[in-house]
Amino acid sequence: RFWVKGYNLHEYEIYIYNRAGLIVYHSDDITQPWDGTYQGQDCIEASYVYLIKYSFQYNPSRKLEKVGSILLLR
Repeated sequence: RFWVKGYNLHEYEIYIYNRAGLIVYHSDDITQPWDGTYQGQDCIEASYVYLIKYSFQYNPSRKLEKVGSILLLR
């Protein structure tokens, strides 16, 4: 499972893309981790890109982003 930890968040969204650029996961609930599936089927072992958009309660107008990759292994 892949999840994000964060505190004092005002807004949060995560997108996970496969190599073809298809969104295989999207959520705005930080308590819901990605389980390595897409539409109920296991994703293949590969590298996936994540994009996290967020802002903090103390400065909600400042929108931040984090981009990275994860390697899915079974």
